[in-house]
Amino acid sequence: MKRILLIFCLIAGSAFAQSKVHVVPETDYPIIDRTSAITLAQARSQCLPPTEADPVARCTIKKFGDLGSVEGVNYFYVLYEWLDQNELNDYKTDRMVRYPQTNTAVVLFYSDSTGPNMLHPFFSDRNDFGTGWFEEPKLLHRAEGMFFQIPHRASSSAESEPDMLMVWRDESWRIIDTQSWLENLQTRLPQGCSVIHTPVINFTDMTSATMVWKSSDDHCCPTCGKIFATLGIQEERLVIQGLRYDVKAVK
Repeated sequence: MKRILLIFCLIAGSAFAQSKVHVVPETDYPIIDRTSAITLAQARSQCLPPTEADPVARCTIKKFGDLGSVEGVNYFYVLYEWLDQNELNDYKTDRMVRYPQTNTAVVLFYSDSTGPNMLHPFFSDRNDFGTGWFEEPKLLHRAEGMFFQIPHRASSSAESEPDMLMVWRDESWRIIDTQSWLENLQTRLPQGCSVIHTPVINFTDMTSATMVWKSSDDHCCPTCGKIFATLGIQEERLVIQGLRYDVKAVK
């Protein structure tokens, strides 16, 4: 079962006409009812109802948090242990799994002054159990604007994916392409050398570093040096602004 981005728009009704909050989606395939609304107290203790298209065998709240506010709108997140029946069976028979590896779903909510104790979901994402998990989302204040970072982690570097990043622009949360800069990076490497897993990005200072492998290298032992990249954002995608290559670096 492939990991799917579960991103959806929520356009507020007339009661929220002054504070429309939505995400420009890549894929419209939510795991929860997009029209759901839940009280602040309920969000801390109850999972949102799932859609019929993505039934859940067990849902447990792992963590709830306050992300802060942007332009008078308050934001919150919840991490769920969200398992379908097959995953639940694996959970019972597989090795011991501990937090945060059980964070298989993340949902972002907002509330505003018209109903500060009512939370409205506007973004969700889901991982398959055993392949990856989510850590606590962050609201980043940068000179370029306001950003949400949703950390995605994996037990194997071969399965890792870049963190989700969204920017507040034109009264919308817009998803930043955090993948395509790697394609550009590959074209700048020496012939026969490549990056074989997704590098971790430090979104605070917009930098990333990773070892580089020759085609003949074992996974444990890269021999093609190390790159240090400085990144920026152009047209809602990450781009390389500076690149330093240390050919003598060793792991």
